[in-house]
Amino acid sequence: IVPVVILAVRKCAVDPSPYVRKAAAHAIPKVYRLDAARGDELVEIVETMLRDSTPLVLSSAVAAFQEVCPHRVDLIHRHFRKICRMLVDMDEWGQILMANLLTRYARAQFLAPDAYTRDLCLDRAARGGGAPGQMAL
Repeated sequence: IVPVVILAVRKCAVDPSPYVRKAAAHAIPKVYRLDAARGDELVEIVETMLRDSTPLVLSSAVAAFQEVCPHRVDLIHRHFRKICRMLVDMDEWGQILMANLLTRYARAQFLAPDAYTRDLCLDRAARGGGAPGQMAL
């Protein structure tokens, strides 16, 4: 029965109604719990749903993402800015999921975001151009 359910979820994931797409996103973790061997098919559906521009659907798609393939941060690369912009339009639970996802993504992808600034300050201090904590504007 799992293959039939996956076909139905795949079809509902591209339905015109955002409520149907949201229900499809909620079904993905349930199908994954039934048959984890079908994870690759479900990851494809999650990837499709991450392209959605509706906050209602995107928050449910991220919930499915965190359940099915939380280690696949490569799926988030293309959608990072969109997720950041849509964060304010989501409901409270969706915002919590997004904040957790964006925190994990930032820790994995932006290892030392201030390293360049720190190096510039240390170089300037080594040349005698000011204290290490100062930056010229």
